[in-house]
Amino acid sequence: MTTSGCALALVGAGAAAGTYAMVQGSAEGFSDAKYDRIWKAAKAVLEEKGTLTSDDEAGGVLKGKVADTDVTVELVKITEASTKMRVTARKNLLPREKLAEEVYTAIAKKL
Repeated sequence: MTTSGCALALVGAGAAAGTYAMVQGSAEGFSDAKYDRIWKAAKAVLEEKGTLTSDDEAGGVLKGKVADTDVTVELVKITEASTKMRVTARKNLLPREKLAEEVYTAIAKKL
């Protein structure tokens, strides 16, 4: 299925993380978990899988290196108990969809 030229694949990732979509090389979706809980899980996953290079909790952005690939996790607080999460993985500016999905699901499993 395509939407405005963007491939869209819906994949399940557990109850807390809800369903996410692969859009333009990124895994993104909504979670019924609180922002700070997802933040801690995302930070832990980046540290476990590679190296955390920067974190801006107020801005909702974590950056790291996993398998020699730049990974960015973006969080947006929707409500007190709902958060949007987007994971992007790029190597030499090219999307690494499988790695983005792997990081997203690893975060979801920690929730």
